[in-house]
Amino acid sequence: MKKRIRISFAVCVVIIIVIVSIPFASVQSSGVLSTERLNIVVRELRSEVESLRGLRFKSPITSQVATDEVIRNYLKEELDEEPVLKKEKEFNLVLQLFGYIHKELDLRKTYSQLLEEEVGGFYDEKKHCLFIAENFSVDDQVARTILVHEMCHALQDQYFNLNQLLEARKNNDDKLLALMAVIEGDATIVMNDYMQRTFSLKTISSWLKTFSYNHRAFLSTPYFIQQSLVFPYVQGLIFVNQAILCGGYSRRNALFRSPPESTEQIIHPEKYLIPSEFDAPTTITIPEFSSQLGEKWRLCLENNVGELMVRVLFEQNDMRKNAYKLAEGWDGDWYQLYTCRSLPQKADSQMRYLLIWRSVWDSDEDAQEFFRGFCRLQRKLHPDARIHQEKNLLTFSTGLMIAKIKVDDLWVDFFITNAEPIIIQRVEGLIRKSLLHKNKN
Repeated sequence: MKKRIRISFAVCVVIIIVIVSIPFASVQSSGVLSTERLNIVVRELRSEVESLRGLRFKSPITSQVATDEVIRNYLKEELDEEPVLKKEKEFNLVLQLFGYIHKELDLRKTYSQLLEEEVGGFYDEKKHCLFIAENFSVDDQVARTILVHEMCHALQDQYFNLNQLLEARKNNDDKLLALMAVIEGDATIVMNDYMQRTFSLKTISSWLKTFSYNHRAFLSTPYFIQQSLVFPYVQGLIFVNQAILCGGYSRRNALFRSPPESTEQIIHPEKYLIPSEFDAPTTITIPEFSSQLGEKWRLCLENNVGELMVRVLFEQNDMRKNAYKLAEGWDGDWYQLYTCRSLPQKADSQMRYLLIWRSVWDSDEDAQEFFRGFCRLQRKLHPDARIHQEKNLLTFSTGLMIAKIKVDDLWVDFFITNAEPIIIQRVEGLIRKSLLHKNKN
């Protein structure tokens, strides 16, 4: 399946990562693959995939050989449909305000380079078709291992309708990443089992060639992108393995019928798999405040971060030692980005912004711990800021913006804006008012 754009082991983690992101150049053939040859290999592998997955194909797999131009155009169309690229400027701002990046990132170029390096074939859940590049070497053992992985996606699709599952979560990044962990973890187990079944001295040269390849595009991408791409395969493999240990193939299949709701449940499988420890994320709703903020303000983006990406935020900002502990008490979050363009007649036409992020934690202790860690992070990100800190509150400002972090019981709120400071007070009041109204009802 295609790598999704969003922000453990039967074999060594390094092996898993290499396999799931094998550069196309490492499995290219000097000849041109024919549709007839592709179909023969798919038929040869069909029974292997069925045996390893414990499900039989309901119908033959539709497969198609594609030219480089067809694949490039297809990937371009896919990128054009990505929500983050439709609002690339605003998403860049969100990434900078949180601290995932420190200068504007050309997201389209980054993802294009990554996909062009990695993609030699993929399963398209919308067209229910397996696409393989015309110079993909289907006789290479490494290439066949990849093909088994993609054929597993076709099998999943026939039983669980992947497109329907993905569409239902497209507006919640953390839920989507959790679902991807089930989809990719399941296929990675099949792939690993196939690799172990077919591994021999004759295949060593193919694997050595794969390991020696320079993953230039992947290694040059920002850390948060790397982690969002690797997580579904590596952590997904651990999670699905745990599900199999708990309930065999029936529990494995049940993961698709009622998928995990958060990366928290993937990272901590017991929070999904053990009834007494089940922990669904808290749903946070922030009303839209555009009209209350004033003329020209509009809500541009809203989504969530999730436990994984909270941890990644600390890791990539040199707080790796405590990152896991700071993130593990996560119970839910939601952010909104508002922007405002100054009126044309005003001299200052700079875009104003306001980021609101509300998070809730499992306990008072978890909330306090995250609050203290997040305050330390902001001090690192803004070393020259003027800072005022009390027990449960931190405010800081530079010549360009003002921000506020506060903890109250289980909740931690973060506001940051380059507009007038009073706008934060106004939003806090609106949030309190909406919560009072909600409690009365």
